Amino acid sequence: MSILANSKDAFAAKEVKDPEITIEITNGNGRSLVTITDNAGGIPEAIIDRIFDPYFTTNKGTGIGLFMSKIIIEQQMSGSLTARNVGKGARFRILV
Repeated sequence: MSILANSKDAFAAKEVKDPEITIEITNGNGRSLVTITDNAGGIPEAIIDRIFDPYFTTNKGTGIGLFMSKIIIEQQMSGSLTARNVGKGARFRILV
């Protein structure tokens, strides 16, 4: 939910005319992959390495959402959560 909320906030802040979020779910070899991609302009390269840090925020939020998401996925579910810029936006990849 944090990822979707961040996309929604980015759409509003950047006044994206045709906001789009794509969610893809695949599985194989006993693992599931969820990718969430938006067209909100991406994450500035200067901060992309810090977005999962506790209390890091670029808006009025607490900066805890992506941090907690990463902790839960990686420590409790033995998975991984990553982010990168693609095309006109950002893509988050959750592997569990």
